[in-house]
Amino acid sequence: MASSISTVIMPLTSEKLLVGVRASNINVDLSGFNDDASECSDELFIAASSAHEYLRKNIGGRWKNRMDNLVHDTLDTLCEHKAYDNLNVAESISCPSFSYQITFNDGLSDDIENINEIVQGVVAKLSQWLDLSRLDGITYASNCEKALEDIERGFDGNETPESEADYLAQGGAALLVKRNGIIKVRIVFHQDYAHALAGEDLQNREVAIHLLVSSLFIVHTINHF
Repeated sequence: MASSISTVIMPLTSEKLLVGVRASNINVDLSGFNDDASECSDELFIAASSAHEYLRKNIGGRWKNRMDNLVHDTLDTLCEHKAYDNLNVAESISCPSFSYQITFNDGLSDDIENINEIVQGVVAKLSQWLDLSRLDGITYASNCEKALEDIERGFDGNETPESEADYLAQGGAALLVKRNGIIKVRIVFHQDYAHALAGEDLQNREVAIHLLVSSLFIVHTINHF
């Protein structure tokens, strides 16, 4: 990877940059540095510029565009409504480096395999960039709160895990569990989000996939604690 890099830029202050270039690339154009650097910043970017409002809107742009492209790619390749027979209520899925379970508590019938296909596709695509080995499973239920309460968390009596789930939105949450001594994440969504994955409304489908992607980022984050 380093062999393909021709220029390295390190901000020293808001007005000074340290620039390293290869001998074959002496002419460096830094006119777009503020744009590129602010897009790469997640939360904060300091620049010697009066265009504060423009740069503020730029922050996080590169990652947002990457995620938008991922979601749209997933929609293009997976979100085709299909009919299936002999549907299963729950299915265990094995991936190259980890396994997890997709569970439908109730209220879903004809769309189960279609939803399974979409969810598996999103997980598979994200697993190319994120470590999702701490994913315990994904549950879709008509009563999200009851589903969270019924989850067997696996902690010992002297352990004090977070008692509250991490809510992504109304009807969507992530909960810490313990499996074979390893902390994992169980994701629970209201069944409406499952219907949206297989439905014809593009906007609802995008919301459901965005929430699924957000929950998988929580799974990835657990690896750093």
